[in-house]
Amino acid sequence: IMDFQPGEFLNVKEVHYNQHGLLLLERQGIYRLGDSWYPVQSGDAIWMALFVPQ
Repeated sequence: IMDFQPGEFLNVKEVHYNQHGLLLLERQGIYRLGDSWYPVQSGDAIWMALFVPQ
């Protein structure tokens, strides 16, 4: 489980070598995929494919 306070962010661009997912449990945020940004909220699920910069 990753826990972020309001205004915090993960300051790295990741490339995953395994497929996995993310389920946002509380609140809302903005998810970056490549050069695009997507609003996300509690209950949203994100699938992270192999070798896709996140």
